[in-house]
Amino acid sequence: MNPTDVVKTQMQTARGESLAMGNVARNVWAHGGIAGFWRGWQPNVARCFIGNAAEIGCYDEAKTRLKASGVPDGPLAHFGASGIAGVISAIFSTPVDVVKTRLMAQAGGGKTELKVQYTGVVDCFLRMPQLEGVASLYKGFWPLAARKIVWTIAYFLTYEQASKLVRGSYSD
Repeated sequence: MNPTDVVKTQMQTARGESLAMGNVARNVWAHGGIAGFWRGWQPNVARCFIGNAAEIGCYDEAKTRLKASGVPDGPLAHFGASGIAGVISAIFSTPVDVVKTRLMAQAGGGKTELKVQYTGVVDCFLRMPQLEGVASLYKGFWPLAARKIVWTIAYFLTYEQASKLVRGSYSD
């Protein structure tokens, strides 16, 4: 939920001090009102759409290709396809996640090490590569990729086993 994500992000990105949740929430409210708690909601929603679309679409395509290459339809194919889907999802969703974090970190005048203030999603997407290079959009890629790989493996292996239990065969 966006308001709690804003508070969490500000607590995690604060430099040189430990911020209490209540103090951060009061600061966001004082400087941004209710809108401050919804700072960064657009990339948050976009990240969910992009991540889920990549996971679901890539999983099915990877599973189809693995089966066509001779890997039997079973846990090994599901594991491999899930890992591929997790990596692809991270590649496409990391830039949106970084923009979301930047916007949430500055909500309500949050005190972070960021010297640049962004006016919105498009401004952040355009100025980050100009000021810090394209790689700045992929800060935190490896932890995000690891989380997504673990998630997709757990999700799709569970899904496939449940499908087999209910239908008597894996999903097609």
